[in-house]
Amino acid sequence: MSALAYEVVCDTDDEREWLAARNQGVGASEIGGVLGVPSISSRLSPLKLYCQKLGKLPPDDLSEVEAIDWGHTMEPVIAAKYAQRTGRPIVTGRQHRYQVLRSKEHPWALCSLDYWTADSDGAPLHPLEIKNVNAYLAEDWLDGTPEYFYAQLQQQMLVTDKERATSACCLGGNRLLWCDVERDETLIRKIIYHGERFWERVRTGQMPDPDESQATREVLHKLFAVDDGSSVELPAALLDNVAAWRAAKVQAKALETEITRHENAIKATLGSAQLGHFATGDVISWKTQNVREHVVKAGTKRPLLYHPSKD
Repeated sequence: MSALAYEVVCDTDDEREWLAARNQGVGASEIGGVLGVPSISSRLSPLKLYCQKLGKLPPDDLSEVEAIDWGHTMEPVIAAKYAQRTGRPIVTGRQHRYQVLRSKEHPWALCSLDYWTADSDGAPLHPLEIKNVNAYLAEDWLDGTPEYFYAQLQQQMLVTDKERATSACCLGGNRLLWCDVERDETLIRKIIYHGERFWERVRTGQMPDPDESQATREVLHKLFAVDDGSSVELPAALLDNVAAWRAAKVQAKALETEITRHENAIKATLGSAQLGHFATGDVISWKTQNVREHVVKAGTKRPLLYHPSKD
């Protein structure tokens, strides 16, 4: 029997121990953030992940997210239904609730598997990823496993050295979808390239360059929420960023003005009507909505302003 391509570095019921093990590398659910997958960048970016791995930021607190809780609750139900529908076996492969596998060839590459499955009893096992998916995301699954889960499955195959992985999801609470995903060597090489370089940054303390993602924006506001009153000398190269930033703000303001002009023309034509119909069948709506009174929570703000030289 050939040796396994991975080692089990954590198999525990202690969530803190599991989180500590995940900080030994990059998990399969995190690799999309390293690669800059657009649908993931709103919640995870290289800079955010870097800060979390070094303890500069805590991991995202998902304990109060009801969708996550339902996902954990539904996981064994979806897996059982997958096994019933496909006739395939499912195996947990772990003794406890939390487990982390680490690639022997690429030690930074980690994954936590939901289950193992196979084409039939006695056939080689491969990873099975379970998802409980909101019905509003149905279109994402029309062509198979979405991009943001595809990269996760590819890293699972990288760690386990398997040629296939399977995703099974319950869509909208009443429809089972499942898809076999074959090993994509091109993407796996990309995962290795970017994963190694990202982990080298973590190992040596070299912060990744900030990108345009919402996740990076939120990280910067958390890291530097309050100024310390100091003054720093800025590098001349940053003037390019300042020039581009100011030009973009002028363009954005012009677009806002253009949007408002067209909106006003449409609203004036609609008047008090809720709906407006075109001969083409297109519809414009301007519907009254009641907004509950609310109070903005107290906090701090650091607006970024440009002050040109007086010279």
